[in-house]
Amino acid sequence: MIKMIKRMLKFSSSKRNDLLASFIFSLLDSVFEMLPIMAILTVLSALLTAAEGGAMETSTIWISLGIMIVSIAGRIFFNNLSCVKRTLGSFAMCAQKRLEIGEHMKRVPMGYFSENRLGEIAAAATTTLGDIENNAVTVLERVAGGFIHAVVIGVWLLFYEWHIGLLMFAGLAVSMLVYAGIQRAAKRLSPKRQAAQANLVICFLEYIQGMGVVKAFGLGESASKAVDQAVRESAKANIALERTFSALTGVYQTVLRVSRAAILVIAPYLLLGGEITPVKCLLLLVSSFMLYSSVELVGSMASVARVIDASLDRIEAIMD
Repeated sequence: MIKMIKRMLKFSSSKRNDLLASFIFSLLDSVFEMLPIMAILTVLSALLTAAEGGAMETSTIWISLGIMIVSIAGRIFFNNLSCVKRTLGSFAMCAQKRLEIGEHMKRVPMGYFSENRLGEIAAAATTTLGDIENNAVTVLERVAGGFIHAVVIGVWLLFYEWHIGLLMFAGLAVSMLVYAGIQRAAKRLSPKRQAAQANLVICFLEYIQGMGVVKAFGLGESASKAVDQAVRESAKANIALERTFSALTGVYQTVLRVSRAAILVIAPYLLLGGEITPVKCLLLLVSSFMLYSSVELVGSMASVARVIDASLDRIEAIMD
C-alpha cells in the first residue's frame, strides 16, 4: 500500500498537493465521526448517577447536544473539503496525463504505431485512466485512512481499558493478515482483468474502423468473432476477480465481526469481576459497533487498489 501511495503521488505530479489535502481532510472527518462517543459517555454517566439516587443536571443534555453539533458541523465541513479536493484533483490529474500522452505521441517514431495497435493507446487514455480517475484517491483515503483511524482508536482504548485495547489490536492484526492474502490474490488477477478490458477496447475499435470493409464484402459474422471473444474474456476475468474477492472479503469482515462480538462478551465479564465501572462497560458496549467501521470497507477496496496498480503499470508502459 505504501508503494502504491508513492506511485500515485509521483503520478499526480502538479496535483499532488490537492490529493494530499484530500487525504488530510478525510482523516479530520474521521476524527469528528468519533466525537459522538463523548456525547454517549456524558449521557451514560448522568443516567447512572441518576439511577443511584443522584440528580441528573440539565447541563448534561446541552453538553451532549453541543458535542453532537460540533461533530455534525465538523463532518460536513471536512467531508466537503475532502470531496472537492479529491474530485477536482483526480479529474485534473488524469486530464493532464491524457494531454501528456497526446504530446508524447506526436514525438514518437512512426514505427511505434505499426508495432503497437491503436486500440492499446486508446484503451490507456480512456478505460485505464478512467479507473484511476474514478477510484484511485478514494481507495487511498479508505484503505490508508481506515487503518490509521483504527490504530488511533486502538491506542485510545489501551489507555481507557487495556483489555479491550489489546483485543481490538488482536482483531486488527488478524484482519491485516487476511488483507495481505487479498492483496496477493489481487496481484495475480488484476493485471489479467486490465489486459482483458484493454483488449475489449482494442477489438471494438478495430471492428468499427474496419466497418466499411466488413459491409462491402459481407464479413459481418467473421469480423464479429473477435469482438465476441473479447467480451467473453473480459467477462471471465471480471467474474474470476469478483468471485475470489467476495470469498476473501467475507473472511476479512468475519474476523472483524468476531472481534466485535468478543468485546460484547468480555466487557460485561470485566464488569462482573469489578475491574471496570458500569459507565465504562456501557461505553465499551456502545462503541464496539463503531470501532471497526472504518476498517470494514478496506477489504472490499483491496481489489480496486490492485486494479489501480495495474492501471499505473499500463500508463507507464505507454509513456516509456
